[in-house]
Amino acid sequence: FLKNGATKDVQVLQNFGFSHEEKVFGIIGLGRIGMRVARLARSLGYRVVYFSRHRKLDLEKLLDIRYLSLDELVSQSDILSLHVSAHRADNLLAKPLIQSLKDGAILINTADGNALDQKALTERMLRGEISVYLDVYPGLPRKEILGLPMEDVVDWKLKKSFPRSVLAYRAGWKTQESIRVKTYKLLGEMAAFLITRNEAR
Repeated sequence: FLKNGATKDVQVLQNFGFSHEEKVFGIIGLGRIGMRVARLARSLGYRVVYFSRHRKLDLEKLLDIRYLSLDELVSQSDILSLHVSAHRADNLLAKPLIQSLKDGAILINTADGNALDQKALTERMLRGEISVYLDVYPGLPRKEILGLPMEDVVDWKLKKSFPRSVLAYRAGWKTQESIRVKTYKLLGEMAAFLITRNEAR
């Protein structure tokens, strides 16, 4: 992966040797992205379980996945990936659910930083009980946002606090395809504004 403009070896991560065999991959939110993740996880040999506001029986058969309650999903998953709509699932993973994550589990959140209790998650990260990939936070990824003490106002960087985890910042959306879509959408909105403005004159 890239860090500070240089390529770093992913094997430096302490959990690089994570085995995929006989593992449960849990997905919260089975929309467009959640479905893609389910397909990828199945292709890697995971047993895939999901939780969604609405059960999707047709997709269960098509993707060979199983529906669980949120409590069951969190406590049984070896890998847990969140794919909820932004600002529609605040505190979905509250402290009791964060505490029910298996020791050694991996949690991935590229959906919404407000969907979980960040301080409860940080406590488990600091104890080395779970590994985490985050690129969304309830604000910027600063120490106080994650629930860490700050000695002074400039002491906000995370540095090497979490050697088992990867903390990026909103990198999950940044693909060539998504950039093109966002560009065309912006251009379309600008054109619509200019047309409406001209018609009003």
